[in-house]
Amino acid sequence: AEYMGTLQRIGRCYEEMKQPKESLLYYQRAEKLEPMNKLTIKLIGFLMMQDTHRLADALEYAKRGLSISPEDPDLVYLMARIHSAKNDMQALSYYQKAMALCPNRGDILISFGVFLFHLGSIESAFQMFTKANQADRSRFEESYMYLAALYEHNKQYREAMSVYETLYRQNQKNVVALQRFTQLSQIADHRIPIPGIPPPLEHPPLKLNLDNEVQQKQVQAVSVTPALMMAKNFFPGLNLYVNP
Repeated sequence: AEYMGTLQRIGRCYEEMKQPKESLLYYQRAEKLEPMNKLTIKLIGFLMMQDTHRLADALEYAKRGLSISPEDPDLVYLMARIHSAKNDMQALSYYQKAMALCPNRGDILISFGVFLFHLGSIESAFQMFTKANQADRSRFEESYMYLAALYEHNKQYREAMSVYETLYRQNQKNVVALQRFTQLSQIADHRIPIPGIPPPLEHPPLKLNLDNEVQQKQVQAVSVTPALMMAKNFFPGLNLYVNP
């Protein structure tokens, strides 16, 4: 179990370093040790979902995980994202189930809002982004950026300006909010006729929410390479690939 946990953590390190191929190698080694380990299945499924050419593989892992734990919100959300990427209306039922299991998870609410936007349900998308902002304060800035972009798509420019202004006051490193506010203010002053193309409304990055026990063991991104070297010291048989 300790060896498998180390393989999972090394895979996570490679994900943080944006090296998905190396990450998958370690997840698959963990999978060989215990093919029905739910965490390994989720790690592989989430990783494969990020590659549009591997949606079928991601779907198989999601199904396998749900056969073990049908009420797991991460796996239900993964199914929603997979079907959404395939433009399959089955996504709707999975989003609804994911929200029933975790009504206050910002990433699920935002992603469902994006899904609804692309269906043309603008008002429902507004509701999801607003709820994400209220329910998950850790995603305040992210949900507000989605809300502002939706206002732009709906040509509610003054409302978008207000949100961008709030965002920039909260975080003056948010250059995008400042740029959009400046451009929209030029419309209000009649200096330019249209604002250009609104920011795209795309799904938030898909990232597995690990439980507290795993998070405590998880190596932080700031110390990824030292963590890999430490793992090699404890488990000399591991072959580690670290790109410069």
